[in-house]
Amino acid sequence: MTEPLFQNFVPHIVKSEWADRVVTGAYDAVGPAERNDIANNRPYSYLNVTRSPGDDPEKDLSTEELLALGRSSLEFLLEAEVFSAAAEPGLVVYRLTLDGHSQVGVVGLMPVEAAVDGRIRKHEDVRPARAELLARHLEVVGAASSPVALTHETDSALDELISAIAAGEPTLSTEAGNVGQEVWLLDSATSKQLQTLLQNKTFYITDGHHRFAAAAVAAGRHETGSPFHRVLVVSFPSEELRVLPFHRRVAHRADMVVDDLLEELRQLGELRPLSGIEEAHPPIGQISIYLANSWHRLVLPKPLVGKQGVSLLDVSVLQDAILDPIFGISDPNADPNIEYIADPIGIDELVRRCDSDGGVAFILAATTIDDIMTVADSNGLMPPKSSYFDPKPRSGLFLRILEER
Repeated sequence: MTEPLFQNFVPHIVKSEWADRVVTGAYDAVGPAERNDIANNRPYSYLNVTRSPGDDPEKDLSTEELLALGRSSLEFLLEAEVFSAAAEPGLVVYRLTLDGHSQVGVVGLMPVEAAVDGRIRKHEDVRPARAELLARHLEVVGAASSPVALTHETDSALDELISAIAAGEPTLSTEAGNVGQEVWLLDSATSKQLQTLLQNKTFYITDGHHRFAAAAVAAGRHETGSPFHRVLVVSFPSEELRVLPFHRRVAHRADMVVDDLLEELRQLGELRPLSGIEEAHPPIGQISIYLANSWHRLVLPKPLVGKQGVSLLDVSVLQDAILDPIFGISDPNADPNIEYIADPIGIDELVRRCDSDGGVAFILAATTIDDIMTVADSNGLMPPKSSYFDPKPRSGLFLRILEER
């Protein structure tokens, strides 16, 4: 029997007086040094629970030591009573607002097996080592606070019900984590209404491929029916999402002098100089390049005859026509010379890093949500870091404790 989607859980919501100290921004929107600074100077930040290797360069902690530290940090928060548990299991409606953009989603549990029968679809591959680390985090820490972000196509009945819920007084309203957030805890009857409307939809992972993969890894080590067979998710309507690009930075020039590299790029398409950083963001079909204190714009070459689907996207053309043949980056998931910088981190920071080591930056236009869903429908996989959804759900706002099922 197919397990139902969007199952109830007992949400633990951060208390309003604690929100500013506990809730933290998106993990990949800040660098390791900043994450380390937050963790060391904000003892109640949820980042203390989710520390990863590399966050603290001064301490050579093993993975198991980091996981134990995460568990003790969670226990510290629970002992301080920073969260308040819901009176009964149910779903949560969650609104994020940033820079005039707003999106409203539904939070609940989803069976990891739904990815097998196609009810949940992905568009990115994952690194097994990262998935294993996050699986161990679930097993050792025993809680999740960063939901896997999904999207779905809405309909009038679903939209009307969510709008009616979000018109009421929220359980929590906060600006913690540098984004407006509102939470509505739902009773069992309202949760059932939402579950019925969502049951037959197809869902697409937009952010959290590694977290979903980690849940599947953990599920494989635990008996069917255990809490490890369900993963915390939030799903937003596709038309409400805002997609930003991930840019690429290569930390070397493959021993090529600047003029030779520019000539290689000219062989691919029209290359022209830009006046400066203010022109950095390109339209679809073009990329901007920062190299040796100068900006350039390249019209990307057409994909080879016979290429289709994901191969037509800018992120794929950049990988296939430039990063692999010119820089030798054949495995963008693992090559240490490629760095991915989310657009919110800023082009200024990209320039600073390139100036520090002579690297090359490639600025992309955002991949559209329609392209992402099309690739997922065809079982295709995009290159890593092909899109950045903003705003992202924050960590430390609500908590799922696995032992409560």
